[in-house]
Amino acid sequence: MLFRSETKGSDFWKQLLKDIGATDVVDTTPSTACATACMDLGIKYIGLVQSPVHMAWLTNAVDRACLRFVCKAGSFLYQEELAAHVNELFADVVDPKDDPLDDSAIAGSDEE
Repeated sequence: MLFRSETKGSDFWKQLLKDIGATDVVDTTPSTACATACMDLGIKYIGLVQSPVHMAWLTNAVDRACLRFVCKAGSFLYQEELAAHVNELFADVVDPKDDPLDDSAIAGSDEE
């Protein structure tokens, strides 16, 4: 986030990261949108959390996004065999109806 009360979607972050040629990100106000954009582009991401609760929240959100990227063909993390197993074991988590890779869902999930 550029400012604490400002929420940007992952499309914004992906474009910004591409424009500046980022290879690594250190985020002092971590959000799922920036972390997910980095994951989608294969950029190293470090988020400095504010508390154990913030850490648990961010870890859970990023883990869910990671599972979805593993199952998304063409994604940096996609692996066909692994995607089949993830879809089988975590169908409720990778359900495309709840897809946080959709910017409208990500933007709403940045608030604690």
